[in-house]
Amino acid sequence: FTIDHRPKKNDWSNIRLTYLGESFDRSVLWVCKAYPQLERTHSTTGQVESKQCAEERVTLTFEATKVNTRLLMFHVYFLKAFCQKSTTDRAILYDRFWGQPDPEDIGPNGTNEPSSDELSTDTLPPFSYTHFQKHVIYILSVNAWQRFFKFIGVCCPSTKEGLARLLRNDVKNSRRKWYHKAGMDF
Repeated sequence: FTIDHRPKKNDWSNIRLTYLGESFDRSVLWVCKAYPQLERTHSTTGQVESKQCAEERVTLTFEATKVNTRLLMFHVYFLKAFCQKSTTDRAILYDRFWGQPDPEDIGPNGTNEPSSDELSTDTLPPFSYTHFQKHVIYILSVNAWQRFFKFIGVCCPSTKEGLARLLRNDVKNSRRKWYHKAGMDF
């Protein structure tokens, strides 16, 4: 008797916490290359960093992980927008998005251009260039942890101290997994 714990479908909600944890653990090396002081999570006497240091950790980590967080947000967007339904359905949608229309979609005028009514609606289909562009512009504009967490569908810690604790735990996990070593010369 075995239990299959694998996700039943490509669904972000099935993998998000594991993915996010591993992504944060692996990003510690790059954070510490940019800001080596963030490798220290406690003082030499074992005390947790001060409130000021915790706030600095939150700010500097966001700055150092900007590329990583943007890529993660794009992956989430892509998974939700483009990786639904069957492989055949996705292939047809990809072809439409990248300019290779399904023969059934070619209208009487020989094109698959949307009508002016379709363009004026507020609900853009996920396989439209405008929808894609709006999401990319939004992803590039994210400048706070709260907006990042909201976009990927994960609850953000409610305080800076809580977020700093999460980020300190990532440093510990990174050490434990040997992604970096304590006292490493970054």
